[in-house]
Amino acid sequence: MFVNGAADALAAIKRRKAALRFLPSIGEPFLIGLVALLQRFDAGRKHVFDSREATGSDLILRVPDNVFRQVGGVKMTRHTISVAGDDYARRSRRAAGTATAPPATGRSIEGAGPRGRVADGPDQVRAAVRFNTKHGADVIKVCASGGVLSLTDKVDSPQLTQAELDALVSEAHALGRRAAAHAHGAEAAKRAVRAGIDSIEHGSFVDDEGLDLMKQKGTYFVFTPVLCINDRLKKAGAPPNIVENAAAATTAANATFKRALARGVKLAFGSDASVCPHGSQLAQFAAMVGLGMKPLAALRSSTSVDAKLLGLDDKLGTLEPGKLADVIAVPGDPSAGITAVEKVFFVMKDGVVYRNDGKR
Repeated sequence: MFVNGAADALAAIKRRKAALRFLPSIGEPFLIGLVALLQRFDAGRKHVFDSREATGSDLILRVPDNVFRQVGGVKMTRHTISVAGDDYARRSRRAAGTATAPPATGRSIEGAGPRGRVADGPDQVRAAVRFNTKHGADVIKVCASGGVLSLTDKVDSPQLTQAELDALVSEAHALGRRAAAHAHGAEAAKRAVRAGIDSIEHGSFVDDEGLDLMKQKGTYFVFTPVLCINDRLKKAGAPPNIVENAAAATTAANATFKRALARGVKLAFGSDASVCPHGSQLAQFAAMVGLGMKPLAALRSSTSVDAKLLGLDDKLGTLEPGKLADVIAVPGDPSAGITAVEKVFFVMKDGVVYRNDGKR
């Protein structure tokens, strides 16, 4: 349902006032619904590490539950899938059952490893992009480097050549798709940026040269502060090298975020759910502010900035005429105290009220 921006959104709320008696006046801060990038709705409630033995069908059944765990204020996500079946991108949208389904990536594309679609050489990379697009992917995800949870890969080692990444981005853009690169390491990120990638996910070890290149190219840095990862990996009994990788990546990522912020790199809001449980991502705003970001800039990273990166800024990201009425309400002023966003008590999505638990 489309409404005429903020005025009609508030009018719709007023029309429902008999049901919303916790709003004696329209005086609470109303915010545009938040957007979070890099989410995995297929992973389990506890930890992505718990999903290693699950089948594609098992993972699909987890999608609806995990989607609705985000109704605490995050109203749009980009579902980056890397563990399930070939046509998962389309099936996950249907399973979610939402009016505005999350953009999906299909299988990630990488040079080696069991999680995504392995492609060797530019021709195979192009074929993989075409396959994912045919099977419903809105965004093409590539694993340009190893991962924190990879048992064998070095977290910062490049996994694709420059020619392979050039082919991937060229084909994705030719098919009208954006391309996102999982990249912890500096060299992997720089190769992706040189290829014209739209966003770098994680970027833990990106160096100054890489950040300068991102600034020059207008590449988005999707920051993914996984606040729970170190403790959860230890409690889950993860292998020592995984625990070590996570600790090193967390420390490096925070420092990289500060340097990116100082350079004016485009900073988008990402979560890497379900490394931390679905529904816990709102705490990331305080983490970003703690690293030097202004509260309003942190909010914009999850609204207008993310919407622009997704190519959905004609529908989402701001409250204005012609856009969807995605609105949340929080107590207090988040521009003065960012933790207010963790106390969402009202959610409107597409002009429909989905949450009304703040009666008082």
